[in-house]
Amino acid sequence: MLPNADYVAEDREVERREIEDVEGVVPLPGALELLQSLPLDRWAIVTSCTKTLAHVRIRAAGLPEPKSSSLRATSQKASPIRNRT
Repeated sequence: MLPNADYVAEDREVERREIEDVEGVVPLPGALELLQSLPLDRWAIVTSCTKTLAHVRIRAAGLPEPKSSSLRATSQKASPIRNRT
């Protein structure tokens, strides 16, 4: 652990890199067909990543996006791992 580290800046940098890295992002088999068979107002996405990253990855995978209010990020800010034991 780095006691003087800027965790907010580190979190932003990690997310920036994740947003830029869409190579190999593909939907799971059957995911596209399943989502296309459902009305857009009848399903949602819940994720632990930020909404921005979720939107980027959904688009990169070629999946439809739910109604804008149907995407829920359970954490808008990552917290650093304090102890890896």
